[in-house]
Amino acid sequence: MKKIILAVTLALLTASTIGCGGSSLGETGISHYSDLPSQELTDAWYVFNKGNPYSSKTKFEQVLRMNVTDVQKSSAYAGIAFAVAKQNGILESYPYFEKALELDSSNRDAKVGMAGYYLSLADKTFFSKGISYLESMGVNSTSKVFIPDNNAELTDMSVHALLGLLYYYNGNYNDGIVLLKYAKYINEPDPEVDIKQVTDAFLSGF
Repeated sequence: MKKIILAVTLALLTASTIGCGGSSLGETGISHYSDLPSQELTDAWYVFNKGNPYSSKTKFEQVLRMNVTDVQKSSAYAGIAFAVAKQNGILESYPYFEKALELDSSNRDAKVGMAGYYLSLADKTFFSKGISYLESMGVNSTSKVFIPDNNAELTDMSVHALLGLLYYYNGNYNDGIVLLKYAKYINEPDPEVDIKQVTDAFLSGF
């Protein structure tokens, strides 16, 4: 596989957390943290962006047990999705991305996650769905700067590269190459490459 190279700087924040626990798509109960949901959600993303998916997943799950808005729930589910993707692969993160978008259809992080999921399926019949999520945010234009909701690894160039890969593998080579060059993707993608490897590289921040 030709190595994917992006000129990106990953923002790594510092924090510490202790805890463990399972996740459930149905958890909506109120805990004694109910007066601090915004801070807890901020802390969870802080830990995730530091590079601790396991610890952040626990904190996102704690947020879902608070009295939070649908937008906050959506953010927490997106956080769990990315944490699961880091730990077990993106295929297992799909239901959490789906739930995040069900709660907040404008969640930019979740849209990128879903696009990555559809790329990882390595099935051309699904690529158009991933493309639609990214095009809905305007990143099919190099003049559109992508700004994530919370996930610092989703840089402008990495998201443009993801759309470029989806275009390319879907047969739209010209538009794909335009976006990949914008993202400073050094080599043209290899049509024979294992697409799951490409997606895993994307999730790892290239």
